[in-house]
Amino acid sequence: MIRTLLAVFVLTVFSASAYAEIAKSNPLTVYDLKKDGWRIVKKNSYVEVRPGTNFYSNLKRYVQVVVYSLQRKEKHYKCILEYDSQNDVLIEECMKL
Repeated sequence: MIRTLLAVFVLTVFSASAYAEIAKSNPLTVYDLKKDGWRIVKKNSYVEVRPGTNFYSNLKRYVQVVVYSLQRKEKHYKCILEYDSQNDVLIEECMKL
């Protein structure tokens, strides 16, 4: 029982630091920009079909892509959100225009 609790505690501590690293590596998100007063002026959504990865190279990989254009005063940002269903990965990148 104590070993199980200790194992859960150790895994929680290590996973928390990994999540913190992910958050630090991509500090700017659509949510953060909207919180700071930016507004979405355009949203485009589509699905890309890409080749599968490694063991699933014969399968099609569907990637949902959403492109946001945000504006505040005369400044503009463009954010691209991609969800890769085969790898179960969500990538969000924002860049100043």
